[in-house]
Amino acid sequence: MILVYGGAFNPPTKAHKIIFETLMKTYQPSLFIFIPVGKAYPKAQLVDFHHRKAMLELLSANHPNVLVSDFEQTDAFKGTISALDHFKYLYQTEVKFVLGLDNVLDLPNWIEYPRLMAENQFIAIDRQGSVRNFIAQHYPDHQHQFETIELDIPMSSTLFRQDPKSFKHLIDEPVYDYIQKHHLYGV
Repeated sequence: MILVYGGAFNPPTKAHKIIFETLMKTYQPSLFIFIPVGKAYPKAQLVDFHHRKAMLELLSANHPNVLVSDFEQTDAFKGTISALDHFKYLYQTEVKFVLGLDNVLDLPNWIEYPRLMAENQFIAIDRQGSVRNFIAQHYPDHQHQFETIELDIPMSSTLFRQDPKSFKHLIDEPVYDYIQKHHLYGV
């Protein structure tokens, strides 16, 4: 089994690392793939892709069987469905996509949503049962495609970007050193 964890990772925080390490221990996948969104993804304030990729590589440096993919670093954003199709074809094994509450809420807006839901398995990071309840209420026909892991981690990349000095503790030291070296996020 392969786990794919997508997101902006702008920057990757200790929360991302906790999620990653928990999933590695719980599922013991043959491969864990971080897939940061590329330049074509419509999100404001993204630092360049190569920086986010490098920070993820630092975050996961001491772990075997990890890939930080550049699949989404293209001129056109094709959606998560494209990446999942790619990895299922490439590795010919089960692929599960990792997502948090914000993404679970937004799934109906994703590219090829009906096919995404029909053909894929998900691991949702839950906070106090809120994801599980939302899935049961809004995706009753797809509940069997979701597994949940409860991790209530009060950290976010947004907090760090808003005030890097006050929220420096949210970032792993090697990642923060990289941020300083490259003068990212106003640091």
